[in-house]
Order: sequence, then C-alpha cells, then structure tokens
Amino acid sequence: TNVLMHYHRPDRVLWAEVIGCASVRLVLPICVLDELDNKKYADSDRMSRRADMAVRALREHRAYLVPGSAATFADGTTCEVFLDEAGHVRKANPDEELLSRVLTLQRALGRRVTVVTGDLCMQLRAGAIGLAEAVMPEKYAKDAQRRKNAPEDEEPDASQVPAS
Repeated sequence: TNVLMHYHRPDRVLWAEVIGCASVRLVLPICVLDELDNKKYADSDRMSRRADMAVRALREHRAYLVPGSAATFADGTTCEVFLDEAGHVRKANPDEELLSRVLTLQRALGRRVTVVTGDLCMQLRAGAIGLAEAVMPEKYAKDAQRRKNAPEDEEPDASQVPAS
C-alpha cells in the first residue's frame, strides 16, 4: 500500500532496477487493494486523492488483473492480484496481514519473494520474519522534489554538546 500511495504509478516504475533482477513479477495481495479502497474515504484529502489515483492506475489494467492472468507493463514487469483463499480470516493489523499473505505466496511458489516498500516499519517486520525486502528508491517518490529541497537536520557541533 505504501508504494501505491506514495510513489509513482506501478506501470511507470522500472521494477528490474528497484529489485535488482532482470525480470519482475509484481504480485499485489487483495488486502492491499482493499486497504486502498478504505483510504479513498479517509479524512485526509491528500491521502484520499492518492488512494483514488492508485486505484485508477490499476483499473487501467483491470482486464488483466483477473485470476490466472497478469498485466504486462512497458518495462516487461508483470503484475497480478493474489486473492485470498476461501475461508481466509484476515489479521487485524494491515501490515501483519500483508506479510502473512507474502509468506503464503512464498510457500506456494517455493521461492523467495521480496517485499518492496518505503515504510521502515514494514521493512523491519519483513526482515524479522526472514522475508527479503527492497527499499523503494526516492526518485520514484511522488514528493521527491520537495524532499530533495527540504533542509536536512543539522548535526549539533560536537563542541557544544554536553558530555554525559
């Protein structure tokens, strides 16, 4: 959800560069799309707009985001939706639910799956349970220019820091 909300549209990202491999299969658990739908009705206009934009971007590929099919982006990345199995009961915490779905996907595929996010908490949670994680590059951030121009916090002059 973090990547879809705060970074460029998924069909405009060079995923092979982000992941560091030649071909990328982008899998979106349905819980991510549900979370986007919920955020469309958030109190924050900014978050609501971002969620709506993310859903609209995915909707352009709707014909291919059906079970057994995948959308193919311009860079060759395929994108598909991972639906919950019948009877699945979701975890209350959205991050824990996403990681649970990633673990399920990893077991089903029998190979390593990488969680891509710009969210430090998600990176830490993924690493703690043994999942591979990739940090979404800042250059894809929707507000990259603002972040680039923002003044960095200055480190205090060591001579002015009291000794403990």
